[in-house]
Amino acid sequence: MVLTILLMVVGFIGSPTFREIISKPDNVPIAAMLIIIQFVTWIAFKQSAQNDHNTRQGHREKIYEDMIR
Repeated sequence: MVLTILLMVVGFIGSPTFREIISKPDNVPIAAMLIIIQFVTWIAFKQSAQNDHNTRQGHREKIYEDMIR
Protein backbone atom coordinates (compact mmCIF):
# COMPACT_ATOMS: atom_id res chain seq x y z
CA MET A 1 0.00 0.00 0.00
CA VAL A 2 2.79 2.38 0.84
CA LEU A 3 4.46 1.53 -2.45
CA THR A 4 1.22 2.36 -4.27
CA ILE A 5 1.08 5.77 -2.63
CA LEU A 6 4.70 6.48 -3.44
CA LEU A 7 4.27 5.48 -7.08
CA MET A 8 1.15 7.61 -7.35
CA VAL A 9 2.81 10.66 -5.81
CA VAL A 10 5.96 10.30 -7.89
CA GLY A 11 3.92 9.82 -11.05
CA PHE A 12 1.70 12.83 -10.48
CA ILE A 13 4.19 15.20 -8.86
CA GLY A 14 5.66 16.12 -12.25
CA SER A 15 2.30 17.32 -13.54
CA PRO A 16 1.83 21.05 -12.95
CA THR A 17 -1.93 20.64 -13.30
CA PHE A 18 -2.01 18.01 -10.53
CA ARG A 19 0.05 20.20 -8.20
CA GLU A 20 -2.20 23.18 -8.90
CA ILE A 21 -5.38 21.22 -8.16
CA ILE A 22 -4.10 19.38 -5.08
CA SER A 23 -2.61 22.50 -3.50
CA LYS A 24 -5.90 24.41 -3.44
CA PRO A 25 -7.05 24.82 0.17
CA ASP A 26 -10.27 22.84 -0.21
CA ASN A 27 -8.45 19.84 -1.76
CA VAL A 28 -5.66 19.47 0.82
CA PRO A 29 -7.86 17.56 3.33
CA ILE A 30 -8.90 15.17 0.57
CA ALA A 31 -5.27 14.43 -0.28
CA ALA A 32 -4.49 13.87 3.40
CA MET A 33 -7.53 11.60 3.72
CA LEU A 34 -6.25 9.38 0.89
CA ILE A 35 -2.95 8.87 2.70
CA ILE A 36 -4.65 8.27 6.07
CA ILE A 37 -7.02 5.68 4.57
CA GLN A 38 -4.08 3.78 3.07
CA PHE A 39 -2.26 3.82 6.42
CA VAL A 40 -5.27 2.64 8.43
CA THR A 41 -5.97 -0.10 5.88
CA TRP A 42 -2.36 -1.30 6.18
CA ILE A 43 -2.70 -1.44 9.98
CA ALA A 44 -5.94 -3.44 9.70
CA PHE A 45 -4.39 -5.99 7.34
CA LYS A 46 -1.30 -6.29 9.55
CA GLN A 47 -3.42 -6.92 12.65
CA SER A 48 -5.67 -9.40 10.86
CA ALA A 49 -2.64 -11.37 9.67
CA GLN A 50 -1.29 -11.44 13.24
CA ASN A 51 -4.69 -12.59 14.55
CA ASP A 52 -4.81 -15.36 11.95
CA HIS A 53 -1.34 -16.47 12.99
CA ASN A 54 -2.30 -16.48 16.68
CA THR A 55 -5.47 -18.46 15.91
CA ARG A 56 -3.53 -21.09 13.96
CA GLN A 57 -1.03 -21.42 16.82
CA GLY A 58 -3.86 -21.87 19.34
CA HIS A 59 -3.28 -18.56 21.13
CA ARG A 60 -6.79 -17.16 20.86
CA GLU A 61 -6.49 -15.44 24.25
CA LYS A 62 -3.55 -13.40 22.93
CA ILE A 63 -5.88 -11.77 20.39
CA TYR A 64 -8.04 -10.37 23.17
CA GLU A 65 -4.98 -9.26 25.17
CA ASP A 66 -3.66 -7.38 22.12
CA MET A 67 -7.04 -5.70 21.57
CA ILE A 68 -7.32 -4.29 25.09
CA ARG A 69 -3.75 -2.99 25.16
